[in-house]
Amino acid sequence: MRQLQKVSPQHAAKRGQAASLLLAALLLLALLISGKSSNGAGWREQWLLSALRLNTSRHGAPAAPTARPDAGGSGLALAQEKQGVEVDVIVVVEDQQAQAADARQQLQDARAGSQPKAATPADAPRPQDRQQRCAVYNGALFHSDVAAGMAWAFQEAGCNVSTYLHKDTHGMQPVMEPWFRGQHRSHTQLLGDAAQYDVIVLVTFPEHRFATQLSLLLGQHRPPPHQRLLLVTHNPDRMLCGCEVGPQEWLLDLLAEQVVHWGPAAGGGAATGAAPGAPAAGRGEGPPAAGAAAVLSPSIQFLTLAPCASDFTAAMLETWAAARRAGSISGSGGGGGGGQQPRAVVPWLAPVMPWSRSAGGLGHAAATPDTLQHLCIQGSINPHRRDYAGAFAAALHPAVLAQLRARNESLLLVGSYRGADLGIPKALQRYVRILSDLSFQDYYRTLSQCRAVLTAFSSDVYITKKASSTLAAALQVGTPVLTEDSVLAGYSYLSQGAAYSYTRPATSGPAPNPVALGAEAGAAVAALSKQEWHGLRVRCKKEGGRRHLLEGALAAASGGLASAPSSKPAGGGAAEGRHADAAPAPGSYAAALLAAFDDAANQAAHAAAWQLKEQVMQHNVRAARLLMSPSS
Repeated sequence: MRQLQKVSPQHAAKRGQAASLLLAALLLLALLISGKSSNGAGWREQWLLSALRLNTSRHGAPAAPTARPDAGGSGLALAQEKQGVEVDVIVVVEDQQAQAADARQQLQDARAGSQPKAATPADAPRPQDRQQRCAVYNGALFHSDVAAGMAWAFQEAGCNVSTYLHKDTHGMQPVMEPWFRGQHRSHTQLLGDAAQYDVIVLVTFPEHRFATQLSLLLGQHRPPPHQRLLLVTHNPDRMLCGCEVGPQEWLLDLLAEQVVHWGPAAGGGAATGAAPGAPAAGRGEGPPAAGAAAVLSPSIQFLTLAPCASDFTAAMLETWAAARRAGSISGSGGGGGGGQQPRAVVPWLAPVMPWSRSAGGLGHAAATPDTLQHLCIQGSINPHRRDYAGAFAAALHPAVLAQLRARNESLLLVGSYRGADLGIPKALQRYVRILSDLSFQDYYRTLSQCRAVLTAFSSDVYITKKASSTLAAALQVGTPVLTEDSVLAGYSYLSQGAAYSYTRPATSGPAPNPVALGAEAGAAVAALSKQEWHGLRVRCKKEGGRRHLLEGALAAASGGLASAPSSKPAGGGAAEGRHADAAPAPGSYAAALLAAFDDAANQAAHAAAWQLKEQVMQHNVRAARLLMSPSS
């Protein structure tokens, strides 16, 4: 220890002030110089911010600065200085690297302290002190309906919502106009505005063009500590192994830290819309580029559009995290030992919003026999996406054909069509009609007048890991669905009264279990070797990040069960007696089609579908409130 000279208190105070000011000036000069090479996002700026926040004990804590997208670390310090904050450096250590490590931990601790505990459905707070701000972002050419559904749910939950969408929404903005109270902005403007939002919903995660989402995950917009990113996943296994996300280990580390939480073993599944878990305090490390530096990352929460997809995603993340932790128990993230189990909470919101058959209306017109006609299949008109062969086989039953003929109705295919050969049987050709490339208002109006919307799934992916647009569209317009019974189990919010169901054909095998398949997918990704990861990176770069690369990687690791659930057999198992006076077999596809021609029962099914929509919309608002609660 140094031997201190005895000096007068006045002299000691003056000398201490001079030393503090000199040291502060030297530190500020060094930070300003070093900041030029780190794009204003280096650890040194964060260290200065930490010093400003933590070393003012004798003068009271300063107000938290308002982060701006264009504000660098030094600019932030000068802004605080202009606000009258006296910088008092009271800790001096000899090793600058130790200072950086300490400041990094202080930032993590400060953030951890700012995160409230997870809310439960009983005590989830509503926004009270101020109205929160939410951004709904979608840079893709599709999923405009999902963006609108998210905007409505968060608006009704109390958020001031702005949308950042691609310029081509296929006519969705006029559909939103009667109820949307926020602003529509271009998706290219989000990064400049992102720091002002409490919640940012990324409607399509991961997007093929990943730059904006990557910047948000890196925290390059300098998010406030409470900001949450809500990632809507449509292909959950791509989050771990896709060409956008998977080859980037730093992003996998971020997901492991903030999406999966560790605690005592508890009941699995996350399809109930329960309160999302409190995000773990952590920092996302940027890509390992020279001069790159990490900044404070926003908290992250996944959500899906259907209960079965949430079950799959939660099981996949939990199994992947457990296998990953077991393989590197000394890695970062902490926890995981002592009997603790990984827990991923993945809520679901079905993308629905107010709509009526009359443009500009918010209610719904009562269904009447005169307005209900046709059996409909919606979505991309492509035999690889829909099981048209099974629908055609069921519609060829003489009793169904007789109804189509007597009522002059059709099997209506509604969606984008690029001329694919659908293999329409000759006896059915006069009854099959195609309506292609409608605006959303015309598309919804057409589906609302259908007797039923057939799901016609071509594979089991839509009852395991992917949410079906058919279920959302039918729910949106209050039209009952016509589907096999396994779909009712996968979409647990569906009711028997709002559906025409038929028995899953024995030729399709037993209905798959989303939880088991999700766990298998997670284990398969965790088992990929370094050589396989390297091969995936090379293929992603060579092939431009096509989706099939992921499917191939998972198929190789898991035998294809998780990555490619079984396809439907041609014909959909609808082989039945073809005598003109024979009724379809009970529980068959054809029997469900025939039941939709009972006018009175069909009106009741439409009424039940509208009631179901109202219930799901209430669920969406509750889920949105819970997703907002950690930042309130």
